[in-house]
Amino acid sequence: MPRLPRGFFLIAGTLAAGLLIVAGFTVGHHPRVQWDSSLAVFRTLFFVAWMVRDMQYLQWIGLRRGKHSLAIGVLFLVIFYLCVNVVMATFGFYTLAARAPFSAFFVPSPVYLLGPAAWALRPAVWVAAFVAQWIFIAAFVWLQQRISIELNSSARASVSNPAPAYL
Repeated sequence: MPRLPRGFFLIAGTLAAGLLIVAGFTVGHHPRVQWDSSLAVFRTLFFVAWMVRDMQYLQWIGLRRGKHSLAIGVLFLVIFYLCVNVVMATFGFYTLAARAPFSAFFVPSPVYLLGPAAWALRPAVWVAAFVAQWIFIAAFVWLQQRISIELNSSARASVSNPAPAYL
């Protein structure tokens, strides 16, 4: 049986849950409420990319040597989101519709406000932010592979050349 790639179940589970929610809203939304199922699917895919990006980052940071590397990774993630939100709020990225798509490169929250009008304003930026998330994911997977190779090579070296036993 072939081995599934890292993060497959995270992507599949998050995508299935998100698409189930989109399907529920599509079937049960009020007729007077503006609803675009294609944008809802895009929002779901963007959420999946954001979730996988952060999980791949935490997996990479967890592989690094040092004490409490995973706790430090979570701390870095919290600091990152706090700093980005302060900068974005200061420069009006959340209040000006023309700037909102650019904040999607860093945080997923603008995607939840994405409607047909916001999409029509800057569709290329929304798509670029989505693609950027997958580029970050690929970078973190590559970093994980590098660390795994280093850890495997150092483990092989220590087994093939054991330290001499002193009596």
